[in-house]
Amino acid sequence: MSLLPSRVSTQVAIAPDPPVDRYWNNLQRAYGPPPLPVQFLAVSLDAYDGGITYLDLQVDALLRGLAERRQLTNTIVVVTSDHGELFGEHTLVAHGNNLYLPVLHVPLILIAPGRVPAGARPPSLASLRDLPATLFELSGVRNPGFPGHSLTALWTPSAGLVNDTLFAALDYHRLMPKWPPAPVLRGDMRTVVLDSLQYIRNGDGAEELYHLGRDPWEVRNLVTVPAYQADLTRYRAALTALPERSRAPVSK
Repeated sequence: MSLLPSRVSTQVAIAPDPPVDRYWNNLQRAYGPPPLPVQFLAVSLDAYDGGITYLDLQVDALLRGLAERRQLTNTIVVVTSDHGELFGEHTLVAHGNNLYLPVLHVPLILIAPGRVPAGARPPSLASLRDLPATLFELSGVRNPGFPGHSLTALWTPSAGLVNDTLFAALDYHRLMPKWPPAPVLRGDMRTVVLDSLQYIRNGDGAEELYHLGRDPWEVRNLVTVPAYQADLTRYRAALTALPERSRAPVSK
């Protein structure tokens, strides 16, 4: 999720900052009025940025400490996140209530001198599901049976990359907050990403299809567009082909 820094005064009024103004203006043009006042969202975004800054300092201290102890070359460091956050996109806030890109798209950095090429940025999508298999291979330890594929194929073309369906799920629970309105309140959600498209099936059966390369804000739902009917069929099949335990709702 790409976040633009903002500056807020003690009166909780957005200070003049053209890039930030453009961000909030674009947000409202795409989705309409946000679920909370922009001033509140700006303060929340500043707090989020502050958390990222703090974490960045801690990661730096960790890497420096490993280097000083001459342990960095014998360590595999992974920097990632369990989810992203929304600040008004799709008129939603926070996380755990939807499966849109800002929640699913998280950083993934692997630091393993001598094992992972420095500066490599593979263009392919990856899943956190594949991290255990990747770490076992990088450490030279036999995988005892964790699912997923090793991501080493992303920077080792000769290894042969296994094309996998990226899958995410979100289950409804009766104790979830009923405000602001959110997609998960309609029931369990499932989504798959195969290449440049994301398919979402909502709990009430409603479907969404977005072209992430052309529409990263996921504004235009392509489900009814004739040119994407073949893709829609393919993505439905990809979701159906997943193991039953992945598609089935969790018992309440």
